[in-house]
Amino acid sequence: MRNRTARARCQTYTPLLACEVRILSLISLLLLASVAAFGAVGAQGTVGFRSGFTEGNGIPPRGRVDVDYGSSVLEADGVRGFLAGEVTAHVPMTRRMGVRVHLNSYSRITTPQSTVAGREDMGIGTAFNVAENHDWRPSAALLTRVDVPSGSLPGQGTAWRPTMKVALSWRLPSRVTLASNLGVAIPGARGEQFTQHFGSVWLGRPVAGRVGSFAEIFAIDRETRTGPSTRFVRGGLTLLVRNTLHVDVHASTQLSGAAPRRTFGIGAKHRL
Repeated sequence: MRNRTARARCQTYTPLLACEVRILSLISLLLLASVAAFGAVGAQGTVGFRSGFTEGNGIPPRGRVDVDYGSSVLEADGVRGFLAGEVTAHVPMTRRMGVRVHLNSYSRITTPQSTVAGREDMGIGTAFNVAENHDWRPSAALLTRVDVPSGSLPGQGTAWRPTMKVALSWRLPSRVTLASNLGVAIPGARGEQFTQHFGSVWLGRPVAGRVGSFAEIFAIDRETRTGPSTRFVRGGLTLLVRNTLHVDVHASTQLSGAAPRRTFGIGAKHRL
């Protein structure tokens, strides 16, 4: 659940940050325009998809490390945010087990009253592959994560925040990939923590040549102790630069609420 701290601060949305949106839009157009320079191959390549609401269950081969990067803008009614970094390193330990280091983002949050900026908390996690995809049986992995009080963004609290989820994935005909996460988390500050349940469905397919597309829906039973359930939908395009590197352009919106949250961002996943 990337950028959990920033999302909790933004409850409803207005137009996105104009300056950052223009910059990200220009970069996105340049990335997608470069498709013409490449020949046709699969849209995702060997590196797999970059985590969004839904996390993948892939573990890189021994001696390699997969790294996610990203930047995004998001806004609420009177609250605006800019995130840069969104770094997750996927480090293999064995063929079936890996470690994930979530450095997360530099965050700037602007409200009508003030602007705060700093580093979000980092997290450490594990991935354990339980089963491989075979016919209609999905690949399955158990993912864990603990966010550790380590950032400099005001108001993050001092509690360690654990998350556990099951990640499922199917390879369907026509190079379509279906993935799903089901999990439980304990967010909130010390003394105010609560149990949160969530689930997601992710679908990806090639479009043409090196371009792919994806869409996902994500639901949370509550974002605060007494808050309502929320749902988000997210979609985007990917561009395979080479088999070990792809970039993406994505946007999301909240499906519930009078003024739903929206985000726009770019990212990359690289196998080192």
